[in-house]
Parts: sequence; C-alpha cells; structure tokens
Amino acid sequence: DRVPPAVDEGGGEEESVQPQAKMEGSQDRVPPAVDEGGGEEESVQPQAKMEGSQDHAPPEVDGGGEEEESDKPKVRTEGAEDLENESEAMVAVFESEHDDQEEEDLPRGLPEELLRFGAFIRVHRFFSTGGASPLSDVKDALLGHSEDPEVCLIGLRGLLKGQDEQLMGWLRQLVEEPEFVALVRRIVVRFPTQEMTLLVMRITTHMLSLQLGSQTEGTEEACAMASSGVMENTQVFNGDTWELLLEAMDALVGSRGSDSGRRIVSRLDLLSRLEEEWENILNKTDAVSKLIVKTFKEDTERILKR
Repeated sequence: DRVPPAVDEGGGEEESVQPQAKMEGSQDRVPPAVDEGGGEEESVQPQAKMEGSQDHAPPEVDGGGEEEESDKPKVRTEGAEDLENESEAMVAVFESEHDDQEEEDLPRGLPEELLRFGAFIRVHRFFSTGGASPLSDVKDALLGHSEDPEVCLIGLRGLLKGQDEQLMGWLRQLVEEPEFVALVRRIVVRFPTQEMTLLVMRITTHMLSLQLGSQTEGTEEACAMASSGVMENTQVFNGDTWELLLEAMDALVGSRGSDSGRRIVSRLDLLSRLEEEWENILNKTDAVSKLIVKTFKEDTERILKR
C-alpha cells in the first residue's frame, strides 16, 4: 500500500510527501527560529500571551542598576520630600534672622496682630481676676499698645478694680516708670472720650497723692487734661462723676495741690468751666441735680474760691 521511497541522485532515500504533510499539520506551535548568532528566538505567540497576562509594567532598571519606583509611590515621596525641604528652609531662615537676638527680643518678630491679641488677653485676664495676674502684664500691654483703645480701656479698668490699698501699691510701682506718666497723657490726647478721660482722671488723682518727685508735673498735666475732657464730654452729671471731678480739682489746686498744678489749671481755664457746670446744676430741678447740690455744695464752693 505505501509508496516506496524515492531515491535521489546522490543515492539517498527521499522522504515521502504524505508523512511530511501529516507532521506539519499536527504541529501546534511554530518551532523557534534560529537567529544569525545561533541562539533561539522566542516565538510570537508565547510573547503575546505573557504581555497580555501582565497587569503592571515591570520596573525599569536605570543605568545604576536600581529599580525606578512606580508613579503612585513616587508622587507621595516627592510631596513628603517637598514638605520636609520647605520646613527645613523655613527653620533655616528663622535661625538666620534671629541668631544675633536675645531671647526677650524674639516676640518682636511676631506679626503685629498676634502681639496685639496677646496684649488684649493679658489685660482681660488682669481685669477679670481682679489683679491676680502679675502687674507687669497690664503694664507691658499698655506701654506696648497705647495706640489701641480697647487695650487701654480694659487695662485702666483693671487697675481701678483694685481695692484702695492694693491700687496704691500698684500705682507706687507704676509711677517709678517715666513711660507710664507719658502713657496716660497720650491716652487722653488720643482717646478724649467720656469714659477714657474719666478713667485717666481717677488714676492720676490717686497718683498725685503719692510722692512723685520729678513725675509730679507730668501727672498734674495729665490729670488736668482728663478733667477738662470729663467736663466737655459729660452731658448730665451724676453724683459719682461730680465727686470724682471735685477730687481731681482738689488734688490740683486744693490743699494737696502745688504751684505747677495751679498754673496748669489756670492755663486750661478749668475753674471757670467748673463754675459754669455748677451753675447749670443749680438751675436744674430734677432729683439728681438737687441731690448733687445738697451733697457737694460746700466742697464745690471751697474749690471755686481757690
């Protein structure tokens, strides 16, 4: 049945065509091709299968032999490094700016609004605790932020909240600071409101009862300016305000007053203005005015005779 093998010219047997076709038809994969260098070349079909089954690209190897990180971890690493580098840069700038400064000078580098807020907190704490916090808190806040009306208002309120002995103890310490006497004068000039001038008048009246030495004239000037502001800004006097005004005028021109105080009062014409206010009270018929006349008539007339 089988065809006998053909004999080629060289005498060798030639393979039959039928078995050759059968072998090629039964072969599933293409045999690996041999390249010029003698190595086997991978088939196309297994290569396509490997690429399709791979979810992520294999890490690429750089020239130094290290694997490159994937995109997602690389983003996180760069962000963390940027933040770290930025923090280190900020610290370096801060240290370079403050290397030559003393420790107490460091707050000067803080923003102005932050310093103001700190002063505001200190005067409120002094006021709310009745002076339980250190006196330096309110003193430093007032001296450092005399341009802020709220800091000045709460700070002066806190000082006057102390009892007589406690208040005088505070004032003895404050009058030793020449800046504080200048401070109360600036407050009157900057904020000539009824409440602010009344607070300054009360504080300076207490200060004049102390032995002030070289600070006396400056305190008298502040007291006189504050008294002028009280008379200018008060529309209707009550008994408390009139009594405080008489105490201030007595400290300036009364038995406790000095020649410099009398000169300041004369220059500002305070006695004439006080007499006008007293005449207005005498001409009123309301109960408050009548009570003021009854209570303070003698003291008022005594001061007006000075």
